[in-house]
Amino acid sequence: MHSEPAFHLVLHGRRGAVARWEPGVLLVQTRKERHRIPVAAIEEVEVRGRRGRVLAVVLASGDGVAPAATRLVKCRSAPAVDAFAAALRAELSVRDAAERGQGAGTVSVERLERPKRRARPRLRTVAVALYLLVLAWLVAVLVGEPAHRGSFTAVSALVCWILSPGLAALGRLVTPVVWELIEEPWRLRTRGITVTGELVRTYQREGTWFVYAFTDTRGRKRTCRSRDGGPGRVEITYDPERAGLSRVGSSTTGDLVFGGVLFLVLVSPLVVGAVVLGVLGVVQLADLVGTVGPRLPIG
Repeated sequence: MHSEPAFHLVLHGRRGAVARWEPGVLLVQTRKERHRIPVAAIEEVEVRGRRGRVLAVVLASGDGVAPAATRLVKCRSAPAVDAFAAALRAELSVRDAAERGQGAGTVSVERLERPKRRARPRLRTVAVALYLLVLAWLVAVLVGEPAHRGSFTAVSALVCWILSPGLAALGRLVTPVVWELIEEPWRLRTRGITVTGELVRTYQREGTWFVYAFTDTRGRKRTCRSRDGGPGRVEITYDPERAGLSRVGSSTTGDLVFGGVLFLVLVSPLVVGAVVLGVLGVVQLADLVGTVGPRLPIG
């Protein structure tokens, strides 16, 4: 027996991913594959990721092997993910007990052929092309203009033009990682609720993992997976607005201090350095263009 609420929901994620519900089956389609996950294969549904924008399922395990969490769709809208997850949980709640435990073996994957699209120039492509043209012009000035060969203006413009995008790209990679280290402890510190949970099982996956069951203030059964813990009952702090965010214990000071130090040591120098070098590079470039002109230097 299956309920109706999930049938009309469609979750659109990034990079063309789409999750939709068919009677008894969760259908997840990307640009390359289509996954069909029967309701019998789903143990539970979780919301994960930064700001609760990733839908994940835990596949049922009937052989004692640790359940495998599968990330499905990363969406820009956290409320959309919450609504889709809530509808799937409602579907799971009416599932017959005999249907459970079939595991990942019932999940089918179909390869899709991507339709060929006509290539269109994008803003990023245009920006990269302009950057490379300016870079080539700076190199040509250093090589083809004897008066500027080795000059401070030309060399500093070239160095700034190379280093500034490099620092910006490195900062773009580091910032989300550091932000995630800070955001989740901060949410638990400012919005978290602490309850007691009881150990229900353990499993091995690159170490020992503990799985605790607890009931939130709205009476919903939830689970918390952690490398920290032990037998018996423990305190669990969870975010009432994000189903997948919880941790054993209530202290977040250490994580916040560690994340703050990483932000000051890694992110701040990269951002400041990229901005400063970018400004200096533009100033030196403008000075060089005013002296040489925009023509292509020929020695």
